Amino acid sequence: MEGRKMKRHIFKSIIVVLLYLLVGHVFAQNTPPIASMVHNSAFTKESSPRFILLKEALKSIEQRFNVGFLYYSGVGEKIFLKNKVKLSNNLEETLKSILKPLKLVSVKVGPSSYVIAYPSQKNAILSMFQANSMPQEKGKVVGRVTDQSGAPLFGTQVLLVGTTLGDVTDADGNYEIANVEPGNYQLRASFIGYRTQTVDITVRAGETSTHDFTMVMDILNMEEIVTTATRVGREQKEATTSMSIVTAKRIETFQPQSVAEILRTVPGIHAEEGGGEVAVNSFVRGLPSPGQFRYQTLQEDGIPIRSIPGGFISAEDVFFRQDLNVRTLEVAKGGASTLFGINAPGGIINYISKTGGEIMHSTLRFTAGEKNYYRADFNTNGPLGKDYYFNIGGFYRFDEGPRVSGLPTQGLQIKGNVTRVMKSGHLRFYFKYMDDRVQFLLPFAHDSQTLKPAIDSDGTHNSAEAADFTIPTPGGTFESTMDRGVMTKGASVMFEYYNEWGEGWSIENKTKWMDFKHEFNIFIPFVASFADAFAEKYKQDPNDQAVYSFTNHPATPFNAKAVMPQGLWARFRPTKELVNQFVLQKRLDTGISTHVFSFGTYLSRTEATDKQIRTTGLFEMADKPRLVDLKIVRTDGSTLQVTRNGILEVSNNFFNREFASNTVAIFAGDEMKINDRWRVDVGLRYERETATVRVEKTSNFDFRTPTDSSLALTKAVFGNGSFIRRNLTFDDFGVAVGINYALNEWVNFYGNGSRGFVFPELSTFAGNVSIDSRGNFVQPEPKDNEEFLQAEGGVKVSTTQFSLALSGFWVEINNRLQGDIKIIDGKAVQVTDAVGKSRTFGLEATGAFAPQAVPGLRLESSLTLQDHEATDFKIGDLDLSGKDIKRIPQFMLNSSLFYERYGVDFMLNWLVLGDRFADDANLFKLDEFGVVTLAAGYTVRFRGGQSARFGINVYNLFDSEGLTEGDPRLATGVDPKQFPFLNARPILPQRVKASLTYNF
Repeated sequence: MEGRKMKRHIFKSIIVVLLYLLVGHVFAQNTPPIASMVHNSAFTKESSPRFILLKEALKSIEQRFNVGFLYYSGVGEKIFLKNKVKLSNNLEETLKSILKPLKLVSVKVGPSSYVIAYPSQKNAILSMFQANSMPQEKGKVVGRVTDQSGAPLFGTQVLLVGTTLGDVTDADGNYEIANVEPGNYQLRASFIGYRTQTVDITVRAGETSTHDFTMVMDILNMEEIVTTATRVGREQKEATTSMSIVTAKRIETFQPQSVAEILRTVPGIHAEEGGGEVAVNSFVRGLPSPGQFRYQTLQEDGIPIRSIPGGFISAEDVFFRQDLNVRTLEVAKGGASTLFGINAPGGIINYISKTGGEIMHSTLRFTAGEKNYYRADFNTNGPLGKDYYFNIGGFYRFDEGPRVSGLPTQGLQIKGNVTRVMKSGHLRFYFKYMDDRVQFLLPFAHDSQTLKPAIDSDGTHNSAEAADFTIPTPGGTFESTMDRGVMTKGASVMFEYYNEWGEGWSIENKTKWMDFKHEFNIFIPFVASFADAFAEKYKQDPNDQAVYSFTNHPATPFNAKAVMPQGLWARFRPTKELVNQFVLQKRLDTGISTHVFSFGTYLSRTEATDKQIRTTGLFEMADKPRLVDLKIVRTDGSTLQVTRNGILEVSNNFFNREFASNTVAIFAGDEMKINDRWRVDVGLRYERETATVRVEKTSNFDFRTPTDSSLALTKAVFGNGSFIRRNLTFDDFGVAVGINYALNEWVNFYGNGSRGFVFPELSTFAGNVSIDSRGNFVQPEPKDNEEFLQAEGGVKVSTTQFSLALSGFWVEINNRLQGDIKIIDGKAVQVTDAVGKSRTFGLEATGAFAPQAVPGLRLESSLTLQDHEATDFKIGDLDLSGKDIKRIPQFMLNSSLFYERYGVDFMLNWLVLGDRFADDANLFKLDEFGVVTLAAGYTVRFRGGQSARFGINVYNLFDSEGLTEGDPRLATGVDPKQFPFLNARPILPQRVKASLTYNF
C-alpha cells in the first residue's frame, strides 16, 4: 500500500509538471525556444566560424569596463568580426586587438566615452571634442517607471551607466537626473522583483531627454542580486548553490504570523507552524532534525540572530519578528552554506532590512482579524541630511488566537537603521527593541484509534487557570508565570562598516550586541487517561473512592470523563551575545578570469542561562481546561490529598544551567568568474568552540506541614546551592566547491559539493552532570561532531514569461546525534547519543509562468520529492535502521496563483504535504493534508503618489484538518495507539483578517 501510494504521488507530480510545461508552451509563443536563443547568442561556442557585427561585439566591453562607444560617420554599422571577442584585463589592449585588424582606432573623448573611427578621422574628432569641451549648458533626463499594469514603482533605481548620476523614483514613479553633460549614455532602471532594463539615450545641451520604463516581472527573481552564501553580490541565476528569494511584497501579501508560513513556500523546506508565532520547526532536505532550526541558521542582515543553536535554550526565532522593515528574504540551501553560517550545513535563512534612499516614503497598515486580532504596523525611510539615510518601523499587536486559551499574545517591536554614505563605502547602524509575549501551542489529545480530536478541533490545552497558582520553594513562594508565555524583552544593535580601499581591496566589518530577557513558559500535555483509570495508581484498596473536583469551581459538579497531567514549566533564559565578523577582499583580474579572494574571521561570545521549574498540574481533558483536584478516601475513612490547588507535583525536576560559549571561525575563499560563462567558487572554514557549562545540583524537598499533607508537596526537586562546572572544546572544518555555467542569457547550469559539520548542543552536556566515584561525569556524551556530506546539481532557466529551477541533491550524515529522554539516577533527563547515519536523495523543481496574453497573471509551483532513510540507527538494543526519518514528508507541493492589474491584486496558495511518520520507529503515521491561503486587495491611488489598499487574508481557507506533529515526549519505540488517547498537533484553524494599508 505504501509503495502504491508513493507511485501515485510520483504519477501526480509528473502530470503536474507536464501540464505546467504544456501551458507554458501554449502561452509562450513569443518567447524564442532555447535552441534558438543559443544560436542567436553573439558569444556562443560553435564548431564553425561566425560573423558578428562590430557594434554588437563591443557591447561586452561596455559592460565589462563600464564605458560607452560612439561610431563616427556610420562606422560599425556594416563591419563584422569573424572571431570571438577575447577580453583582457586592459581596456586599451583589448580595443587594439579588436580594431587593428579592421584598420580602425578608438579616440577617447571623455572619462568613459570612446569614438570608433578610421585613423584619418582622428584629428576631426579631436577638434570637434575640443570645441565641445568649452563650457556649455548641461541637459536633464526625466521619466516615469511603472509596472505592466501602469502602477508606479516607487523606489526604482535609475542611473546613467558609467557615471555617478542617478535618481530613485518617487511615489508617483517619477525620476529626474539633472546636470548631465551632453552626450550619449546608457540609462538603466532596476527594482527588486523586476528585470533590469537598459536603453541608449542622447542628452543635448539645454534640453530634457524623456524616457519612461515599463518594468517586466522577474519571474522567480532570477536576476535579483543575492548576497547570502556568497561574498560577492551576483544574480541569483549565477549562484553556485540553490537559492530562493522572497520579496517584501510577497511577505506582505501573505501577512505571516510566523517564519514558517513563508519558509514553507521554499522548495526543499518543510516548516511546521502549528505552534503559533515562534519556535518554528524547520526541516530542510530530509535532515533528521529534532525541530526548530537545528541544521540551519536564521540571520538578520548577514549575521546570525544567535550564534549557538537552539534546542533547550529556545529557538533563534524567539528573538525575531517579521514586520514592514523587511526588504527581502534570501534562503540558501546546502553547498556553501556551511562556509557562511554557524551551524548551517542545511542552509541559511537571511532576512535583509530596508535602508533609506533619496525619497521619503512611509507605510501605515492596520489589521484586524478573528479571535480579537489587532495589529498596527508602520515603516518610514528616506534621507536624513546630506549623505545620511534612515529606515525605521515596527508594530504593536494584540491577539487572543489562533487558538483561544484566555492567555493573549501581545507586544511590540521597533527596528531601524541609519546609514552614512562615504566616498568609497558606508557606515550603517542597526537597532532593534522588542517587548513581546507569545502563547506557544503544543499537541493536544486525540482519539488514538480514529485520530479525531478529543476536544474542539479549534481548541487547546493551554489554560488561563494556570496563570494564578503558587508553589513553595526553598527560597519562598513562587508565583506562576504561565500567563507570560514566550516572553522576549530587550534590544540588539549592530555596526556595519564597508570601504573600498582601491586597487581591488575592500573590507567589511559587522559588530553586533544583543541583550534580552527571555522566558519560555510552556504547557506540556502528558498522555490523558480516563478519570477512574488515572486514580487507580493512588489507591491501596480497590474499594477506595476517588473524589474529583474543579479547583477554582468547587461547587460545580465534576463531569469530566478524562483527566490529564500537564507540565507547567517556567523557563527563564536571559541571553547576551557579542559578535564580530571581519572580511577582507581582494579583486584580481588576470585577463582570463576575475577573482575575488576573501579572508575573514568570525568571533562570538554568548552567555545564556536556563533556569526551569517543572511543575505539573492536573486538568480535565478539555478545551481551555480547568484545574482539577483529586483526593482518595480510604476504606478506613482516612483521606489522601493527591493534589494541592490543582498542582500534582510542585516540581518534578529543576534546572539551573549557565552556558558561556566562545566561537572562533576563520574562513577563506575564491569566487572566480572565467569569461562570461563560468563561475567557480571554492572555500574553506575552520571553526572552534570553547564553552563552559555550569549546573546546579538538585535535591528532593518535602514541603508538607501539619495542616497541608498533600502528596504534591513531596519529593519536590530544587537546586541545593552546589554547582558543577565542565569545560568543553569542539573544532572542525568545512569545505565547499561550486560551479555555474551560463549556457546563454537564459540558461545556467550549476553544481556543488561540500563537507560540513555541526557541534553538539551545549545542553547535551547539562542534563545530568553528577560525578561518579572515579570523577567521571555520569551522563554519556557524543565523541564526534556530526559530519555532513552533500552534493547538488541543477539548471536555472529565466525568460520574460517562464522561469524554471530544477535540481537533484544528495545528503549524508555521519555520527548522527539523536536526543532522547533517559532515566539516570531516577530522573528523566535529556541526553544525546551518536546513533548512526542517515541519507537523503531528492529532487526539487520550481516553475513560474507569466503569460503575456493575460497581463498581470503569474503562476508559480514548486515540487519536492525526497527519499530519506536512517541507514544506521541504533538506540540501546533498539535497531531502527532502514526506517524513514521522522516528521519529514517524501512529497511536498506548493502552488500559487497571483494576479495584479487595475488596482486589483489576488493570491491563492495551495500547500500539500505528503505522509510522514511522527516517530523514529515509524509506528504513528501522519496522513497527507493540504492547506489553502487566500489574499486579495484593491488599491486606490491618489495624487502625489499616495495610495490606500484594502485587503483580506484567509489562512486555511477551507478549514482543512491535518496533523503536523505527534507526541515528541513519548519514549522511542512506544506505540501511542496502545493508550486511549494520544497527543498530536494539528494545523492551525481557519482565520480571516482584514487590513488597510496607506502609502505616502
